[in-house]
Amino acid sequence: LLPDLQTTTPSTTPSSIKRTTRGQKTEATTTGPNSEPCPDDYFEGEHGCLLLLNIRGKYTNSLSLCQDLQNGDMISYYDLIAEFTGISKLMKYNGLPLYRWFVNGFMSPLSRTFLQAQVVWVSSSTPLLTSNDSIVSRSEVQESVGTICKVPKYGLRWACPTAPSLLDAPHIQFVDPNPPAWLNYTDKIYFQCKDKSVHERRYTATCTERGVVAPAASIFNPSCALEEKPAPPPVPKEEEMPGLRCEWCVERGTERCEKGKKGEDDRCICRDGWSGKNCWRFPPLLPGN
Repeated sequence: LLPDLQTTTPSTTPSSIKRTTRGQKTEATTTGPNSEPCPDDYFEGEHGCLLLLNIRGKYTNSLSLCQDLQNGDMISYYDLIAEFTGISKLMKYNGLPLYRWFVNGFMSPLSRTFLQAQVVWVSSSTPLLTSNDSIVSRSEVQESVGTICKVPKYGLRWACPTAPSLLDAPHIQFVDPNPPAWLNYTDKIYFQCKDKSVHERRYTATCTERGVVAPAASIFNPSCALEEKPAPPPVPKEEEMPGLRCEWCVERGTERCEKGKKGEDDRCICRDGWSGKNCWRFPPLLPGN
């Protein structure tokens, strides 16, 4: 079990952090220096290379610094699971047995609408505990919240996990009922409303160079909310059927139709048991019939 995560801090704080120069643009090659899959100062993860950028700072600045790297980005909530082995090595190397990290909310309503960022406690020895999340301002310096950046391995482009693209999109589903778990770079995937009575439009998203599907389904979610469902046309009340004409009379229930005088409505004369201004209502079923 982890100690109390609200009060625990790392047992040691690294005096120096290994990092690359801001904005370094390294062209992808078939292999890295010395045939390594990742640049110097990066840690190899399952799908990419991980860099400890800082152990304090603003979310907005940290996100920008990660995105300055060639095909780089801040780790996402999903990466904390998919890249846990690499993140664990990075934390242990830098003397961080337990620490809080920003997670990428670039396209989420939390960041776009509420100007906040998600922070997650991570232990270097156990998998992610999702119950220890918190929310902070994205524009204020967080003294004990760090940032991990990710870039693709040499010679590769990011693959994109499809499941995270539906986060914060409760009214959206994939068009394909069995979508692939991962997309290759430039592959497309399609969204639609869960409730097709709202509308049947399809939305297209693409696996990007940053390893995320964009645009995220959360962008389309408001247009698929139930309140966007078009209201059914009102059914006119019988007494509100102006301009009645003989052709409106229901043939099966109408005995005959009397033409109205100039400026007056026509009048449907109903068969026995039938009713309604245009004789649409069936006769009531009597016991024994």
